[in-house]
Amino acid sequence: QLVGVEDARIRTTTRHRTLTGTVMAKPSVSVEDHATYEPLRGLIADRLPTPPPRAARLFIDRSHVRNRRITNRAEVVRFLRMHDFTIIDPAGLTVEETVQHIRTADIIVSVYGANMADVIFADDVHIIELTPSWRSGSVYETLGTCGHNTYSRIPCAQRGGDITVDLDALTGELRSTED
Repeated sequence: QLVGVEDARIRTTTRHRTLTGTVMAKPSVSVEDHATYEPLRGLIADRLPTPPPRAARLFIDRSHVRNRRITNRAEVVRFLRMHDFTIIDPAGLTVEETVQHIRTADIIVSVYGANMADVIFADDVHIIELTPSWRSGSVYETLGTCGHNTYSRIPCAQRGGDITVDLDALTGELRSTED
């Protein structure tokens, strides 16, 4: 509805709504190839109200899923709240609400996965992806760097499909955003 796309083109996966065929990249798309995503970004951004002034630090949670969970989630959430982060879970929000949170953020932290697709709407934001240490490059980096954002990854220890966040590494990355 937000972008004039009929419901048949909107797919719900793990209770997270995404625009089928417009947000997910083909494997051949390079990290620097923003041309694939700019039309979608512009189409939606033009239909949204002007965001309020920035000041938000945002953690995009995925506590509702069965894979790619954070094994030390309680510690991470406590740490982020101590650093003035707002915790959201897109599964409980509309696409419009999620995008509005992203547009008012100055720092976004999230575990890699479909919950990061909406970072395409971020502008001049520092995005921190929590990812298994073996991963390099991702479609989320492509989406996240469309709006002239700074994008970094924190490699995390992985057990099964879940990760453990190194809070010292997260502290260092947050300090680097203050420079």
